[in-house]
Amino acid sequence: MSLNQSKKLLWPVLALLLLAACTQMESFHEDDSQNQGDVSASVSSDLIQPLIDQYVTEGHFWLVSKDPIPPKTVLKYGPFGHYDPASEYCGTIQSPDFTAWLVYISGDTRIDGPAPDALCLFIDVATGEYVKIPINGQISGIEWDPAFYEITENPFEGQETKASSGSTASPQARAAVAKHYAVIISGGANMENNHSRYWNNCQYIYKRLTQDLGYDKSHIYCAVADGTNPAPDMRYAYNPYTNTSYFTTSPLDFDNDGTNDIKYAATKYDITRIFNELKSKLSSIDHLLVFVTDHGSRDGKICLWNDQRMSPAELNAELNKLPNVKMDIVMGQCYSGAFVIPLTVAKNRTIATACTANETANSEGEFSYGFFLRAWTDAFDPTKTSTVNTNGDDMVSLWEAFNYAKSHDTAAVYGDEHPQFKTNPVYYGYLHDLQGVHYDPVITGSDNIRVNDVFTYTISGLPASTSVRWSGIGEISLSAQTNTSVKVQSTLPTNEYVSSYPTALMAYFTYNGTELWASKDIFSNWRSGYFQNVNKIFYTADGDYTVYTGYGAYGYQWGSNNSSWTFFPPSGSSHVQITGNYPTSGMVYVVFKNPFGDTVTVGQEIQLRNW
Repeated sequence: MSLNQSKKLLWPVLALLLLAACTQMESFHEDDSQNQGDVSASVSSDLIQPLIDQYVTEGHFWLVSKDPIPPKTVLKYGPFGHYDPASEYCGTIQSPDFTAWLVYISGDTRIDGPAPDALCLFIDVATGEYVKIPINGQISGIEWDPAFYEITENPFEGQETKASSGSTASPQARAAVAKHYAVIISGGANMENNHSRYWNNCQYIYKRLTQDLGYDKSHIYCAVADGTNPAPDMRYAYNPYTNTSYFTTSPLDFDNDGTNDIKYAATKYDITRIFNELKSKLSSIDHLLVFVTDHGSRDGKICLWNDQRMSPAELNAELNKLPNVKMDIVMGQCYSGAFVIPLTVAKNRTIATACTANETANSEGEFSYGFFLRAWTDAFDPTKTSTVNTNGDDMVSLWEAFNYAKSHDTAAVYGDEHPQFKTNPVYYGYLHDLQGVHYDPVITGSDNIRVNDVFTYTISGLPASTSVRWSGIGEISLSAQTNTSVKVQSTLPTNEYVSSYPTALMAYFTYNGTELWASKDIFSNWRSGYFQNVNKIFYTADGDYTVYTGYGAYGYQWGSNNSSWTFFPPSGSSHVQITGNYPTSGMVYVVFKNPFGDTVTVGQEIQLRNW
C-alpha cells in the first residue's frame, strides 16, 4: 500500500494509536510451512504489510528496519529521530526478547503539539507475533528499508501562498480600521520543530488583514521564530527514510512588497517590547487582534522561540497593559483552551481556540496550514461574506467567524478537536467585527436608588430594531418598559435602611438567533431614618465593630449611652474599636449619610465583654 493509499483509511482508525503505556503482545499470524531460519525480504513483506494496512492512517508515515533488530536492543528516540539525552522529549526503549522487524509508525504529523504519540511494532521473525510500544518521538540511529516507504513532501509555499487574499482594500476600508492593531505570534519552539505551516498561517492572516480588511501595515506587529536573525530557523521539508530535515530562514516579507514585515522574535523579551510600545499608543477607542500559531505544551503554555514557554498568566499580564482596549484573541496551538478563562476575565475581549485545554490541535499537513486557523482566517474573505454573515447585517462578527471556522475545520467536524469561544461581556463577540463596526450596549442611570423615588434608566448602542426585555435583580420593581428605557423603584422593606442583596438591571435582546444581555449594577438601595436593633453592627474582633452600609455612604459619627466607653476613631469610618470596662452593655449609635445626603441612624445594643 502506498502512502497515498493509506491516507484514504477512515479517521476513526486513529483511535488505534491511543494505546496503553504498557507493552502488549498480540498474535498476528503463524505460517507453519515457512522456513523459520530464512528471514527474506518476501517473508518480511508478508508479515509487515498487513500491519501497515491496519495501523497507518491519514497524517502518519511509517518506516521499516532494513535488518531485524536483535533481542533486548536499547533504542533511542527523539523528535524527528534526533536524540539528545538532555532533552525532555527524548528517551530510550528496549526491544523484546526476540529477533524482530521494527515497524515505526509516526504520530500524526498534523498535530501542533510536542512529540505526538508514535508506535513501534516489533514483529517476531520466527512466529509473526508482535509487541506494540508507544513512544513520543522517532527512533534514532538505525537504517530503514526503502522498499517500504514512499516519500511525499509538501514544499514550503513561501511568497506564493495557496491561501491568497483578495484585492487591496480601498482607502475607505483603510480609514475604517485606522485605529485597529494586530499582534501575530509564532514561536515554533526551535528550528527542528518550527514547521513552515506556522509561517503560512502568519502570512495568510497578515495578507487578509492588510489586503482585505484594510489594516495599516505599521499597526501589525509580527513576532515570528527568531525574528530578523538570518540563520535558518524553519523546517520546510522532511525525508524520514534518510532522517533528513530541510531548513531555511523564515522570509521576513509576507506580501513580497520589498519591506520586511517580521521585525520581532517570538520570545518573551520581544513580546514584552511589543506590548510596552502598544501601551504608549492604544486607548479605549482602539482595537487589538492577537493571533497565535505555534506548538502548545501539555501544561497549557505557548512554545515560544528557543524553547521558551509562555503561560496564560504571563500572556494575560501583557494584555493587561492595555486595560481599556477592545481585544480579540485567536489561538491555534495544542491545548490552547487553557487560555480561554484567564484571558476573558477582563471585559471587552473574545477568544477563539482550536481545541480545549486537554486536546491537541490539528493541521492540514506538516507543511501546509492549521485546520482551525485556516478556516478562521477564511471567514474574513470578502467572497465568503454571504456564507459567514448568517444574519445579513453590516458586519462579520467574531461569533460568526468562529462558527464558520468550527464548521469548516475538518478536524473539528470529525471530532478530533473541539474549538472553544468565549466573550466578555456576553454580547461583545456578537456585536463587532474586525473592520470598525462595533455596537456597545450601555445602560445609563443612577448608581443608587432610594425608597419612594422613581429612577429612569436608558439603553443605547444596540443595533437598529432590536427588541429589549427588561429584568431586575434584587429589591426593585420595573414599570413603563420600552426598547430604550425603563422606570425603576425600590421595594426595600421598612425595617431595612440599605439592601444587603445585590441589585442589578438587565436588558435582554436577541441578536443573530442568540439571546444576549447587557447589565448595570445598582450599587445600593436606600431608606433614610432611624433604625434600632437591626443587626447591622457586626462584631469582628475583640472590641472591634463594623456597621454594614452600602456603596456611597459617608460622614460616620459613633457614640453610646454608656459614657465610660471610648470609640476609636469616633468619626469618619464605618469601622470602630470600643474600649471600656467589661462585662457591661450599652446602646451604640452610628449616624451617617447615604449617597443622597439623607441621614441614617443605626442603634444597637452591644455587650462589651472579655471574649
